[in-house]
Amino acid sequence: MNVKFAYDNRHMCCNVITNEYTMMVYLIDTDTSSVLGATNFTYTIPFKIKDLEFHPNSVFRFVSCGIQHMAQWKFCGSSLTHSAMEIENPKDLVEL
Repeated sequence: MNVKFAYDNRHMCCNVITNEYTMMVYLIDTDTSSVLGATNFTYTIPFKIKDLEFHPNSVFRFVSCGIQHMAQWKFCGSSLTHSAMEIENPKDLVEL
């Protein structure tokens, strides 16, 4: 669905839909043609992630966003992990 290259044009992150209609996020090293890390979202909406973007000057950290979804991703020690970011309305807007 989405493919983004890091600043070095060697690493890329992507989110895909599998044959079983589950969503997966990959971090790939295109120089060695190997998958560095992958995460399968088996119990979530398949089209939840709408966009991915690498942090500036980073090949192992990126952000994903979508429908009720914002997360920071990190590849460390052969593991691709993510931490959800809190989504809320700004307090000034709520008071109005």
